[in-house]
Amino acid sequence: MKESVAIVGSGVSGLTAAYLLRETHEITLFESDNRFGGHAHTHSVDSQRIDSGFIVHNERTYPNLIRIFSELNIPTQVTEMTMSIDCAGCGLQYVGGRGAKGILAKPIKLLDPRFVKMLFDVPRFYKQARKLLKEDLDSSVTWGQFLSENKFSNYFIKHYAIPVVSCVWSSGDGDSLQYPAKHLFEFLNHHGMLELGNSPIWKTVVGGSNTYVEAIVKLIPDARKEKVTSVIRYEDYVEVNGARFDRVIIATHADSALEILKDVTSEERANLADITYSRNKTVLHKDASVLPKSTKARASWNYKMQDCRKESGQVLVSYWMNLLMNLKANSDYVVTLNGEIPAEKVIATMQYEHPVFTVKAVNAAAFLTKIWRNMVKLVKGKVLHQRRTPLKHGLKFINYMWLVDLDEPQKKLLPKDHFGGEAKSMREAVTYFAESRGELVDSSDKLFAIASARTNGYVFNPLSVYWCLKSDGQVRWAILEIHNTYGDRHAHLLHPDEKGNSQIDKEFYVSPFFTIDGEYRTRTFFNDRDVVLSVNLYQNGTQVFSASFTGEQMEASIKNRFVAYLRTPFSTLQAMARIRAHGIWLWLRRLPVVPRPAHPKQSGML
Repeated sequence: MKESVAIVGSGVSGLTAAYLLRETHEITLFESDNRFGGHAHTHSVDSQRIDSGFIVHNERTYPNLIRIFSELNIPTQVTEMTMSIDCAGCGLQYVGGRGAKGILAKPIKLLDPRFVKMLFDVPRFYKQARKLLKEDLDSSVTWGQFLSENKFSNYFIKHYAIPVVSCVWSSGDGDSLQYPAKHLFEFLNHHGMLELGNSPIWKTVVGGSNTYVEAIVKLIPDARKEKVTSVIRYEDYVEVNGARFDRVIIATHADSALEILKDVTSEERANLADITYSRNKTVLHKDASVLPKSTKARASWNYKMQDCRKESGQVLVSYWMNLLMNLKANSDYVVTLNGEIPAEKVIATMQYEHPVFTVKAVNAAAFLTKIWRNMVKLVKGKVLHQRRTPLKHGLKFINYMWLVDLDEPQKKLLPKDHFGGEAKSMREAVTYFAESRGELVDSSDKLFAIASARTNGYVFNPLSVYWCLKSDGQVRWAILEIHNTYGDRHAHLLHPDEKGNSQIDKEFYVSPFFTIDGEYRTRTFFNDRDVVLSVNLYQNGTQVFSASFTGEQMEASIKNRFVAYLRTPFSTLQAMARIRAHGIWLWLRRLPVVPRPAHPKQSGML
């Protein structure tokens, strides 16, 4: 039985998800607008199909989209990707991307020392940006701060630096200067815009971008023009507009996601709110007067400013669709953002929203990606126990454990089964123990845990691990919790290195055949795919015992959970039975038994 997935939003993200999942899942696609496609918006005009939103792409930076186009036989064509700057204040006009003839669209400007200096500042900027990328530029530095600190002229800022950002992200002057410099340089470098002659080959879709939208929607039997007003998440399923699905993909803008998520956490609310948008009036029209008067100064993208001495709150840019889409027409077709167009020239008017890239927005997007990627995972792995002396004996078996985000609602790991068993939540239990050892949890930290869950009402966890991750993903500290077969438990605070390795003294009676003295050398490591847990006991410098769990994460889908239950329906009981059988085998071979001391409740245990 296929999992059911609700996809909210039919922009490029939602359509891509629907296309890739269509054969393995039951897809329901929701769209609140009266058309599918989001910014992929094509208009039929005078026997022409003209885009007004998503227009260009290239093979270097859109490999997944290119693959979908290939599989769907979507025809594309090469286009010219150039940008003109037209300043009514000082009279500057030039075109980038068309060589010397474009830069010198008005040769007289060579007599202006500010223009000549700008020409030298562009390669200086390229060199500095590439250098800073290699040196790992501080992600909190904005585009405006970078320009100020490196003493770029106001002329360069107004006629090059701001237009580069404004044209791509449809943002005003102020928003453009707040763009995180590191993020911008990575984007420009990826698109070949930090050196001359390295631009990718740009293309447009023949017949307009809606061609691929229509092709994908035809493959989705349940594609609805229905506004989603409510998404509620439960442990095993989600409800979308009251209907039950196994999973949901919210492929909308952040503000829309915040509006429809009815169980949003305080962390999610704060980070979604940090991602803001600019609203831009967009007009498809036939008024060529918005383009530069000189044909030599016209480009695919045409940025216009009324006065370079003043700040503009909104971008004014016009896309010359005849050039971009190779239109065979006698009229000029133009898409203009935030311009005033005579009514008789207007073909269609739209409102598009574009993300405003700030340091807070970029950090919020990274944080949301991290917390939504790691909520609850099933981990299938191999357990190995190996006694090395004086008798050699071992056991191995397959086991399933749960990797959970303790900052999110979950019912897999219960506080009654861990630490002192009295905490109200797993997070409270972990935090209380860490604080008792002098470790605090920062507000931006994330807590994760891996352990076995109750199966048929029973659980036995020889080994449980808890991690505190800093905002950069590095481990601040970890806790190793050990349970023996007598019902006792003991926790150790760890400070693992980057590979998860640490050393601690043995303080707990685990086996009747080992004394309490010795040293544990442990590894507690996990990433987006793997989990490696190991405890190696050394006594008098010799390794005498090792236990490990090595596994790979998988989605906690109904299918995977069902398979895990069928394979190991009594997994925790089996683990207990195997360990006890191992002990009996050693006892029958007359291995000396170490008396079990009393183990009072450990401090820091709720």
